[in-house]
Amino acid sequence: MQRKLGITTVFVTHDQEEAMTTADRMAVMDKGIVQQLGTPAALFDYPANPFVANFVGTANLLTGEIRQVGGDLLRFKAPGIGEINLPKHPDARSGPMALSFRPHTIRMTVGDAVLDGAYIWLNGLIEHIEFLGEFTRYRVRVGNIAITADQAHYCGMAPFARSTSVRIGIDTSQIRYLPL
Repeated sequence: MQRKLGITTVFVTHDQEEAMTTADRMAVMDKGIVQQLGTPAALFDYPANPFVANFVGTANLLTGEIRQVGGDLLRFKAPGIGEINLPKHPDARSGPMALSFRPHTIRMTVGDAVLDGAYIWLNGLIEHIEFLGEFTRYRVRVGNIAITADQAHYCGMAPFARSTSVRIGIDTSQIRYLPL
């Protein structure tokens, strides 16, 4: 009806899927304060802070500190995981930050597979598995952190088993650096 009449409409909902499918622009609010305003895709792809990242879709958040920035690399120290080397990024700042990345951007492998250098590879253990039709959702324990990884499902494809040791690959181009 709104599109038929061509009028601006404000619609308030807590249902993220409903908001993302009906809105041209969204405002994400926390405690009455607008955290971010933009298109649904912009909020999903480029959240302004950890609250927005978690509110709009599912996000993995690693909190820690950028310890060293030099050359083309930076070092991120995450409690429970340790130090991770990352390519330099314009949004990365020295000090406390959160790394945000979506579950569908993660690759998983077992054994001695050839590892793509565009990914950061971490060792983990599958703790939980949910088959959701189009994809299988895994909870992978990496150090003291639980990471959610979604893997596309194809006909006849067997999922990884619970308690399997895996390597998860985080696509560095999909990491968002969020201030804490």
